[in-house]
Amino acid sequence: MENLAPPINCIICIEKAFLEGKTLKSGIKHYIEYSCDDFKDEIQDLLKCYMIGEKVYNCKSSSIYRTAIKELIWSGLHGNSIGKELNALKEEIELACKVELDSFIESIPFRSMIPLLLFQFPSFLLILMGPLITKISESL
Repeated sequence: MENLAPPINCIICIEKAFLEGKTLKSGIKHYIEYSCDDFKDEIQDLLKCYMIGEKVYNCKSSSIYRTAIKELIWSGLHGNSIGKELNALKEEIELACKVELDSFIESIPFRSMIPLLLFQFPSFLLILMGPLITKISESL
């Protein structure tokens, strides 16, 4: 699951722990252990703050989805039910990923025109105009 967005990966690990009858903490530990992204460090800091008994944790992050997941985890670690919110957040993140992927796919034809314009079109012009240029240079 290394190519998944970090928030989705985190949610999947937590859901897997819930389906196996394990706790939220074990799902977080599994995510921290097997993940290789930068979000892992933020979740690890959150878990450390919970373990030392910190009352308030700053959940601000680089994206709204990461912030929402951290707030949900913090709430869940303090005994609140997060199942429905976790599913809703997962659906919202999946929708955002789909929209981003669709916009990238729509931009591919325009991006593929750049090599055509920069390399192929000038070379075709040179091939077409080559004989004309040689005739003109011979006549001078």
